[in-house]
Amino acid sequence: MCCVSTQIVCKICQLISWQPPKEILFLEFKWKDLNEKDANEILADLQKKSGFVQWNNDVRKDYFGLTAKKVKSKEQLCKKGFVVFDLDDM
Repeated sequence: MCCVSTQIVCKICQLISWQPPKEILFLEFKWKDLNEKDANEILADLQKKSGFVQWNNDVRKDYFGLTAKKVKSKEQLCKKGFVVFDLDDM
């Protein structure tokens, strides 16, 4: 079951095109199956890496996401505010 709503997909389209307000989506892509522990580690690392992006740092809204072959417990990750896709969502 997909945990990504139409509203989130529309928001992603806005983010990718860098539309105002100052929002940015950081996505990590993995071509493997991920358990919840691995997914959380990848997302935590992605949050650290986002600090290297020098763009409206004081005012921007950051979103973090993960796309993989399969993500176990993706509903829990979505509840934490992450954007999560896997092949089941295609």
